[in-house]
Amino acid sequence: MHGIGLSMEIPVGYLRRWTSWTELDFVLAHKVLDDTKYASHYARRAAGRELILDNSMHELGYPLPVKMLLQAARKIDADYTIAPDQLKQPERNREWFDQTYEMFMPLQRKVAVVMCGRDSRERVHFLEYVRNADMLCLPFREERLAWFREHEVQIRSRWTRIHLLGVNEIEELRQFAQIALEAPEMTWTVDTAKPIKWGVALREMKTLDSPRGASLSSKDLLDLQYIRPSALHVCDNNIAFLRSICQGEKVRIDQDSNSGFDRGETTI
Repeated sequence: MHGIGLSMEIPVGYLRRWTSWTELDFVLAHKVLDDTKYASHYARRAAGRELILDNSMHELGYPLPVKMLLQAARKIDADYTIAPDQLKQPERNREWFDQTYEMFMPLQRKVAVVMCGRDSRERVHFLEYVRNADMLCLPFREERLAWFREHEVQIRSRWTRIHLLGVNEIEELRQFAQIALEAPEMTWTVDTAKPIKWGVALREMKTLDSPRGASLSSKDLLDLQYIRPSALHVCDNNIAFLRSICQGEKVRIDQDSNSGFDRGETTI
């Protein structure tokens, strides 16, 4: 993998269509526990395909407790599980990390942690405290590019596995992709629902001033039962566009082609 590996939150009915367009899986714990079809799809993934289990904080407004995360992780054999977290609450997040690590470590299950801190001093302390985490996640809705650059030496000294939680701005993603290309010893990935959210609204992401502001919520996205063919075409182009950004390439998206990807079978 070069650049940034792409993962997406995908509606259950379209998992077979779009899973092959991504390098890894990003899976929401609450949906694993609530939806047998969703859980079964990921439990049967190809051997060696990496899966990150998210704590569902963004979708639910609160993270699932550690015991429920472990239940979900076992159900789909997650490679990494993101410890519970909340923005700007490093003290609580350290406690949650301790609980997750203590429960997962004896079972040889990898734990990811979300970087946190209200100022530079708190972030330095937080990174030192969670140094045993197997993967570092950079949070959505924070100045994470500036955070990474400020704390780059400390981060690189401990982690080679970095995950971006969501896509903020395209230019930010471009800059992270350049960082990833210049550091082949590190593995970078990102998750997003934006290509599908904007595709459903018939909006090409390459024409947007900002990818933020899609009206469809991340929670409701997973339950979409039908996407009209014209919207599916825009979703496809949006995914291809983001892939080109993640790979550090300037690729023209052909409106009349499938952009070289296997669309797979649509189940709806």
